[in-house]
Amino acid sequence: MSVTRSGILLGAVLAGGESRRFGSAKALAPFQGEPLALRAARTLEEVCTGVVVVGRVDGLEPGDFFDLVPDKLPGMGPLGGLHAALVVLLERVGEDAEGAGVLLLGCDMPLVEPALARAVGWVGATCGRPAAAPMRQDEGRGDRLEPLCAWYGLGCLPVVEERLQGPDRSLHGLLEAVEAYPIPPARLGPTLNPGWALRSANTPEALEVLEEEARQRGEDRRGGRPEGPVPPVGAVRRPQDAVGGRRGPGEQPDAGVLPPAICVVGYKDSGKTGVSVALVAELRRRGHRVAAMKHGHGFRLDTPGSDSWRLRHEGGADPVLLTGPEGFAFMGSWEGTQEPEVEALLQGYLPWAELVVVEGFKGSPLPKVEVFRSARHPEPFFRSGAPGAEAVIAVVTDDEDLEAPVPVFDLDDDGLAARLADLMEERVLP
Repeated sequence: MSVTRSGILLGAVLAGGESRRFGSAKALAPFQGEPLALRAARTLEEVCTGVVVVGRVDGLEPGDFFDLVPDKLPGMGPLGGLHAALVVLLERVGEDAEGAGVLLLGCDMPLVEPALARAVGWVGATCGRPAAAPMRQDEGRGDRLEPLCAWYGLGCLPVVEERLQGPDRSLHGLLEAVEAYPIPPARLGPTLNPGWALRSANTPEALEVLEEEARQRGEDRRGGRPEGPVPPVGAVRRPQDAVGGRRGPGEQPDAGVLPPAICVVGYKDSGKTGVSVALVAELRRRGHRVAAMKHGHGFRLDTPGSDSWRLRHEGGADPVLLTGPEGFAFMGSWEGTQEPEVEALLQGYLPWAELVVVEGFKGSPLPKVEVFRSARHPEPFFRSGAPGAEAVIAVVTDDEDLEAPVPVFDLDDDGLAARLADLMEERVLP
């Protein structure tokens, strides 16, 4: 099974029960030339290396990449199917597998693509909650969580077993009981369109509608798995590959997860690095998984003449991964001269992070803390009207009289890092 940064991920397809409304075995209904259950298993196989199809479906045989698992408690609906998957996970990894979970997918949701499943798995594995599910809008019902494309941690198993004995055996009820993390669309990447993808087909007519829509959008997988390797959950991808660097004009990027991020910005010599270091240290002290990213100019990480330098500059390898007992470095160059946007960098390299502290990128739309020294600059960035200035959510300054529409913190305050960390936990972290 695929190891995520926080644990182990098992993919589980719910094959469905009697399919009364569908009129026949829904799991075997064809979509773009293959049975729904097989399509869902292929989707999860590209995200998790361990996949099970839960439920008994006559005519469906175990495949090279998935196992068939019967319901441990037949007749209990989707909650019973989740129970069977969690039991399999427990048997395979044991009770002490921290962060282990099941990525559940209903077989009747054929529009869910691997990128969306991967994003849900990552957010679930790193959100710190027992479960996580995408938010979606239902006409007339407002926002709700989608339980059939969701991540359920191994810790949910006792709650599932208890609820199987009670009157409410719905997955919605389970998500509410464990206080699942509601995944907002912004955390799933800007191009995945979960509102479109998270639809199910409960009748043959509805399935025909979804297949026609998929055909019109050019999303046809009848040729099998896409060419080339598909990164597993957590794989590092070059940002230009993840967000369109080698695609033709107008093609949609395959977005990854956009982790929560805060940019620490300011003009030259304002003290951005000192504030960033203190903030990262305080967040780490509180137990958060924090990554950092710095925007720079004219830096060189490799030494001319070294083995890694020769592989890259003489041999033409790009990128080069340098690794050893002390750590690793990932070095490469951008396609052409265009540096990717900060969102692309975060999605391509740091999708697993609970929070990324980014130094620089003033012009990005990401939330920002501005560091302003009045002795060095006449006006703060947030008053400039420049792109990105509207996203400043706090100012750190040595100017006691500075007025701002956002919280203002004293640059020399001994408790500055704690105050900023409080703000991150309130405004940025899930």
